[in-house]
Amino acid sequence: LSGKGHNASIDQGNAPTYKELTFLGKPSVNFSGSGQYLEIPHSEDLDLEQLTLFVVFQNSETVSGDYGTITSKETGSSPWQNRNWWFAVQHQQGQLWFRTSANGQQPRNDMQDLSYNYKDGQPHLASIIVPGTGNGSSNMIVNGLQKANATSYTPDIQNAPIRIGASGASTANRFFHGDIGEIIIYNRALTSEERQAVEIFLGKKWIGLYADEYFVISATAEEGGIIVPEGDIELPAGAS
Repeated sequence: LSGKGHNASIDQGNAPTYKELTFLGKPSVNFSGSGQYLEIPHSEDLDLEQLTLFVVFQNSETVSGDYGTITSKETGSSPWQNRNWWFAVQHQQGQLWFRTSANGQQPRNDMQDLSYNYKDGQPHLASIIVPGTGNGSSNMIVNGLQKANATSYTPDIQNAPIRIGASGASTANRFFHGDIGEIIIYNRALTSEERQAVEIFLGKKWIGLYADEYFVISATAEEGGIIVPEGDIELPAGAS
């Protein structure tokens, strides 16, 4: 998003903290869970009817409240019938939740990772893919593993800003408590190959995922046969 005029700024909320040496010696933005968030103003190219979202995050082990919102783009209030997206950690059990609305109805693209408690103070890489109505399933992938899926719906679009570290429309709420290293948002559903390439890049860069992990593929030919290319083939973990 940044580099195309979509630069995050402080608006109304208190400033989060620049923190050194969080992810493999790299810096992060630290959110206290109490009023701190960043905001990116709305523009037409942020009306996302498809999306792929990548987030490098680390949730605090000590959190309070119901949800800590990592990023959102929504208007209104409960029952949240105008969401382009909402991605959060549910604080009681430390679950990851993603939701949108569609045609004024919610929840749509409703995905929850109930298998792990993310209140662990450890870095994670989450990927969300929403291809839209008629294009298959929406998917949640964490640290390279499929965690949840749902029937895909084209999300509702509106003029709300993107928030990082908070939910809500005119009044921010549900503040995130932890660190964010990087967020990447594409305005389409990436292919599996494209998604894996981004995951390998971010995993190596931020959390040591896929680092120096290779599978070696060997093959032998029957008499008179040939193998192209010759020799073993090395594939990094997560590649296909």
